[in-house]
Amino acid sequence: MIKLLLILFIFYIPKSVFACVDSTCLSENLNLPILDLSLDSESKDFEISEKTKIPVNELKKIREAAIKAKGSSYVVRVWYPDAINKRYKKYYRKSTPITLVNGAKPEAILRLPGESIVHHRRDVDGIIGKYNPFLINQDLGQYMVNKYFEALFVTKYAPDTMPETLLISDLNFEINSPLVLKKLLDKKFPRGWVLKRAYDTATTKSFLITEKTDIKAALQDFNDYKEIFYQERDRIINENPGANTDTITRLLKNFDKPGHHSNKLFRGAKPFLGFRVAMMLKKPYWTIAQEKIPQIIREYRVEVLGGKVLGSGSTVYRYQGTPTESDFDENSLLIRDEVSEIEKFVQEQFLDKIPEKLRGIPMGLDIAVVEPGIFKIIETNPGGNSGFLVHSVRGVKALDKFLLNSWKEHINANPGIIGLDKREQLQITDSLAKEFNLDLDQTHAHLRAKKARGPLICKKII
Repeated sequence: MIKLLLILFIFYIPKSVFACVDSTCLSENLNLPILDLSLDSESKDFEISEKTKIPVNELKKIREAAIKAKGSSYVVRVWYPDAINKRYKKYYRKSTPITLVNGAKPEAILRLPGESIVHHRRDVDGIIGKYNPFLINQDLGQYMVNKYFEALFVTKYAPDTMPETLLISDLNFEINSPLVLKKLLDKKFPRGWVLKRAYDTATTKSFLITEKTDIKAALQDFNDYKEIFYQERDRIINENPGANTDTITRLLKNFDKPGHHSNKLFRGAKPFLGFRVAMMLKKPYWTIAQEKIPQIIREYRVEVLGGKVLGSGSTVYRYQGTPTESDFDENSLLIRDEVSEIEKFVQEQFLDKIPEKLRGIPMGLDIAVVEPGIFKIIETNPGGNSGFLVHSVRGVKALDKFLLNSWKEHINANPGIIGLDKREQLQITDSLAKEFNLDLDQTHAHLRAKKARGPLICKKII
């Protein structure tokens, strides 16, 4: 009888109970202790700050938000110094942004009290709430950061929504024969192609490598100035301690800009472009070739959370100025109708076709308009690090509104969105790799090494 009651309890237990973080498991998996933030006392704040690397003044802001919530939901948004724009602080009226230290490695994880909801930007960020929507299927999302794995995932569940993609290592060419590679790609993609590193970030149109790029000249520029290039690269890294990859990449791009003071050392040459080509040839299993979209009329960023297009003004025109108050002309019927169509495309042609248990990965999709009413996925950008959620006014407001007013209701109505535990996610990645004959120990060496450390089973973190 007791066993029967226990089974019934587990079977009919409210889904919201599973919304809690299994802190013990998370602690063991990260090999870090869990520290609780007290609402009644600040006596341990310095100790907590030292261990979690969260500044004391930020702990006070969190405590004030929790007390003010009076048992209701409250949202904590993680910022980093390179993402802060003081002009936008006034728009965070319904959430509490906290600034963490770039490059800091926490020795413990802070667990927030009450009905806390955390917007994580990178990994666990040294902080967890009761609800952590940006950590859903986090391991699978980390595998999708690799653009080739991302392409396999997208084309498996939503064929024809993304341009054809391959690893150049599958073309069987000699790495010291870039012109042979170009001929192979020209034959494979007669309408044009684009080369990207599998872990590229901050790639802009002016630094794309395409069928029109003079690969031989780019490599020559790099080889002519290789020593100076590496000296300058090391100087930039040393002068910007803790800066993320995007920031360093943006600074290195200045080497190739005519008229920029950084380019004077290279006398008009383009060593950064050549460096990118050299790295692609050195590690062809980390380099993808993608069929070129002949024409991109416009490009948009579409935010996705919990298997659902965020919408509510958060979809922005990707390349019109900066992502600020005027992301695009709201009064333009063309743009408004197009945004509606794009959001419908992402929801119905992509998200709804992914199994529900995998659908909850947070994403910031870049969508190209190739013809009126015809769209292609360029990238999914898995994770919570989309800058448009941080310093786009409409993005800030849309996310705060959804997290505060709808998140708990959304996951209770769609319990499958909660996702998979760690072991289940790794089983999915292994299954996909086997299906597509992909060597994860090569393409995802850093994650495979992590897989061997610590327990693999952890309850779902939402």
